[in-house]
Amino acid sequence: MAVTQKFGMSILEFEVLEFCDPENCIAVEQRYIDQHPRRLLYNTNPIAGSRRGSKLSKEQRKLLSERHGGISSASDLEKIISDYAEGASQTELAAKYGVNRSSIRNYLTREGAPMRPRPGKNNDLRLMLIHQYQDNKTARELATMHKLDLETVIRILGHAGVRVRSQSERQKLRFELPGQRRKISIAKGGRIFHFIHRVHGRFSGHLFEFAKEFGIKNSGTLSQLASGKRLVYLGWELTSADCVHSWKRPKVREYLRGDRHHSYGRGASPETKRLMSLRRRKLTPDQISQIIMRIAHGEKQTALALEYGVHQTVISRIHTKARGYASL
Repeated sequence: MAVTQKFGMSILEFEVLEFCDPENCIAVEQRYIDQHPRRLLYNTNPIAGSRRGSKLSKEQRKLLSERHGGISSASDLEKIISDYAEGASQTELAAKYGVNRSSIRNYLTREGAPMRPRPGKNNDLRLMLIHQYQDNKTARELATMHKLDLETVIRILGHAGVRVRSQSERQKLRFELPGQRRKISIAKGGRIFHFIHRVHGRFSGHLFEFAKEFGIKNSGTLSQLASGKRLVYLGWELTSADCVHSWKRPKVREYLRGDRHHSYGRGASPETKRLMSLRRRKLTPDQISQIIMRIAHGEKQTALALEYGVHQTVISRIHTKARGYASL
């Protein structure tokens, strides 16, 4: 190639050596390559139709690396080797330089860096992962702890014969472990509450710890107590961390009824509901009358629903005169 670049293509002489079928071209080319010394061949590839066996110069490797988005900077390559020697994993280096892990491994092998054993071949790491996973550590926690891919951890556990927990089992485990529950509570904005009871005294902690400690299952009512919407629940009251609590027993416990209830008047009137029902109807009055007659003659509601393009519950309400069809 260097000769043609220097003197041009005119110095080459072309000659037909043999005619063959297209499917035999590679085999014929390989026969002629094998018959001549390598130093006399213009084609530097020792195998016809393949790059295997050919060696690239540093400049060629640099051009190929730049063309395919690899790392060509000598300073970056030196930094990769030094970081790997200091304990950085191939996964971390791949994420840092924007390449895949196999590229990092190829750089290290090519430069002769001392390679650490692969995670799957490291017996000490494998035994440690098995022991920690059986101690209820999650695969994601192990991946973060040992600087590995999640898929690598799962693959090592699977090859070792360890049954990897399913998603439902992982969720159940997360809610059984107090540390995991506390982490979830904090991540979702959960905070520590302070409660007081005549018998049990004070308690401070997250809601799930409070519920588990005293066997409280109604989480909705407990949330109302924590938010201040409910003053007392099962004898517990919400208080602050530092205040001196004084018990407050109301003289008269009043339950609001009728127009004194806080939700009175929020719903729509019957007339408004009737008008809303008329507006939302898909069926005309004539179609409704036909449906009533056909049901009286014994036709199935499901067949009528398919024919008129509505849900079967609409046909049932027309038949029973429920909701907005009561005035028919």
